Amino acid sequence: MGRSHTHLSYEDSQDGSSLGGYDDYEESRINSDAPEQSAMDKSRPPHTPVVFGGGVIPGTVEDAGLGFLADTDDRSVMRSASAKDVTIKDIRILAKIHGPTEQDPFRFLGIKWNSYASGHVSKPRDLLALESTGMALDSNGEKVCYFLTHSIEIDDVPEFRKQGLVRLRSSSCRIVRPYNSQGEVEVYFRGFCNAGGHLSVATSTQMFCDSMLATAQVVEESYLKKLAWFLPTKGFKKLLESRTTCFLCRYKVCKKCTVKKSLPMDSQNKKSLEFCLTCYLKAKKLSAWRVAVATLPKP
Repeated sequence: MGRSHTHLSYEDSQDGSSLGGYDDYEESRINSDAPEQSAMDKSRPPHTPVVFGGGVIPGTVEDAGLGFLADTDDRSVMRSASAKDVTIKDIRILAKIHGPTEQDPFRFLGIKWNSYASGHVSKPRDLLALESTGMALDSNGEKVCYFLTHSIEIDDVPEFRKQGLVRLRSSSCRIVRPYNSQGEVEVYFRGFCNAGGHLSVATSTQMFCDSMLATAQVVEESYLKKLAWFLPTKGFKKLLESRTTCFLCRYKVCKKCTVKKSLPMDSQNKKSLEFCLTCYLKAKKLSAWRVAVATLPKP
């Protein structure tokens, strides 16, 4: 599967000093002293730290682009299902400004509303944010993919305090770019989150850190999307009843030679399926671009 490592740090909101630590990652590749973007700076509540970090993971930039893509309500719910510490109740796309195309299959720009279930000591919360994903060229002409979210305010979507919801304030940026020629990419993320209400800034920041570190799973999300697309549509129900057959090639394989993955059947359900190693590796090597184009919403 290759190696992977990440690091995480943050700045306080008063003097910008760095807190926390990180491993032997090449710090010079990320300029952590760069000034904040004006949009983030203006929207960040007082005393709310900015979290930043990065690392190296196996995969390609296109794999990350496919993993980030969530241009429908169902895909948004399925992408959020990978967050273990946060329970999503509902996600709605309120406005779709741009969607994926054959020329740019990872592109999305729209406004989303998310609602989160209450925790043991916290009230349910919601988030209204502008989201953008896609690919671009950096200053060196290399392809990079990005995933941006930024809290916004809209008169038509007021805070639902009477319904018991506390509005989150958050802004984040995730960027993935090539790292070397051995099939590895560099992940960089930066942002803040203030959960509001009586939840402390330290607690909400810790939860935000966990969600940012989960960015390392974006390539694995892409592999699951490839497997789901790779599955045959004919005779699928019959295949689900078998426990000793690869769900792709239908050959019987021993349990030690299989890979078990939980694939999203829809926004509400996942199914644990077994694949032979040959089919699993074939699916991993599929072009993320090809899969994204093949799964474009029908007009």
